[in-house]
Amino acid sequence: MTNKLPDPIRPGRSAPAPKTRRLQLEEPYDFEYWGKMSTWTLPQAHSLCVGTSPLDPPSISTYDNLINSMSKRQEPLLQNMVRVWLLLKNAYDAFELHDPIKPINFIAWADLHEIDIPGELRDSVERIEQRRASKRTQNDSPAKETALEYIPPYLEFMLLAARETRLSGDKREKIENIMGWLNANWPSGLEGKSNRMIRSMATLLRRPDDKKGGNTRWKKN
Repeated sequence: MTNKLPDPIRPGRSAPAPKTRRLQLEEPYDFEYWGKMSTWTLPQAHSLCVGTSPLDPPSISTYDNLINSMSKRQEPLLQNMVRVWLLLKNAYDAFELHDPIKPINFIAWADLHEIDIPGELRDSVERIEQRRASKRTQNDSPAKETALEYIPPYLEFMLLAARETRLSGDKREKIENIMGWLNANWPSGLEGKSNRMIRSMATLLRRPDDKKGGNTRWKKN
């Protein structure tokens, strides 16, 4: 087998022009798909926001040259693409936009600069971002404490005393006042009433610093 040589350029014929990339101006076939992407390149973001089908990811400089080649054409769609790209490129050069970029961050930037985003694309991005945020919240939140199924009678009575006497971490309460309330409101069915028990309960209901005297504010750890 012999290698086939290229046809020679005949006199009077010019060499074939090299192939150039062309933007596909038809609408993307699946905004839902693109909205699920974790990141977009800046050229992809630009193509999506102006409603054209993204190219295979070119470099920023390659895409910039491609857009600039259309700047002298007068079609409204192309002129809009050029204007939007100039804004994106300017923000990229100023480090306001990054390549690649998260879709939700790009949409936030576009909203700030009043650049329209196709509704179907926006909906897809926001739906997946809400699911991601919900998942992060579930992973980051501590386990929820379940309500106590049983509260011991003495503890229940002490909680009632704390609420009714309006105990606070900001003020000192005399032990005599707490003991007086406990004595006067002791439940008839609660056994163990004695001066010693009442004083112990009152001591536990007071701030730890109250036994030192004075009206110092209790500093919580």
